[in-house]
Amino acid sequence: MYMPEFSINGYAVLTGVVVKMLIGTLWYSPLLFVKRCLAIVGVSEAQMQANLARCIIVDLAGTIVTGFAMAGAVFYVGAQGGSRRARARRVARLRRRPGSRSDYL
Repeated sequence: MYMPEFSINGYAVLTGVVVKMLIGTLWYSPLLFVKRCLAIVGVSEAQMQANLARCIIVDLAGTIVTGFAMAGAVFYVGAQGGSRRARARRVARLRRRPGSRSDYL
């Protein structure tokens, strides 16, 4: 079974992680919704502060894994950009290989 090789753009994944973390930081800041969120969940601010470091680490790890998974999914569906001519060349190159999965592209 042929599995195409591809490289993941680490800068794109890193940019996505940073943007997601910045949006999350703003979203759960005192400027926006932290008080309402704490009231809905039923957690005091002291409890939140006690678990904040662990929550941020888990969120960061999940965001990184999600970023790499999305990069692989974008490659798999062929949505990595480029012109029609470049896509046609990729499909033609895959069709020349025995056992390729060009019928899914």
